[in-house]
Amino acid sequence: MTSFPRDRNGNPTLESWELFVLRHQKPSNLAGHFISLLLFYGSPLLALLTSQPIWLVGFFVSGGVGALSHHLTGDGKVNLQEATSSPRVVFYVTIMFAKLALGTYQNDIDRANARYQQLLRLTRN
Repeated sequence: MTSFPRDRNGNPTLESWELFVLRHQKPSNLAGHFISLLLFYGSPLLALLTSQPIWLVGFFVSGGVGALSHHLTGDGKVNLQEATSSPRVVFYVTIMFAKLALGTYQNDIDRANARYQQLLRLTRN
């Protein structure tokens, strides 16, 4: 049997990457996150290249765009504070798009879904 990490209450749960993947599967949500990613990395670059700090607004709203994408697509619940201030979210979104570009993200989706099914069977017993 596969082992699972434990949450603060001692209950088995999925890894944080697996939880992220389960909430990021719909193409429409991924499109919203792509816009968010462009804003996060592109806005500071544009501000620097143009010497126009107004471009930094895109950086600060990028997390909200990702959260709005979840709301509009219904692709999993998202914590607004986490979406707008967590370095892990930025890291995971970046990794997600690298894996999409390499064609390996579907493997992560399949694995996360399989682990979720294992967890459900484990917690039902």
